[in-house]
Amino acid sequence: MLATWQQLFAYFDEDAGGTLESTEIKKCIQSLGFNPTDADMPEWIKAADGNDDGAIDFMEFCKIMKKGWELDAQSVDS
Repeated sequence: MLATWQQLFAYFDEDAGGTLESTEIKKCIQSLGFNPTDADMPEWIKAADGNDDGAIDFMEFCKIMKKGWELDAQSVDS
């Protein structure tokens, strides 16, 4: 699973900077079926940005993915 998440992170990290910036995060969120506006993005980033640097690093990305995976598993179990 970790290798898959690394591939996903690398896919969305278009500038290969090691973090997902606002535009990259927006594309990631859109790929999950959400349609945030530019005005929504600071809130989305703040919710995931554990170190408050304004970007999502790989560890923060993994936490998001783990949370989503757990929520998906719960919906299947229901």
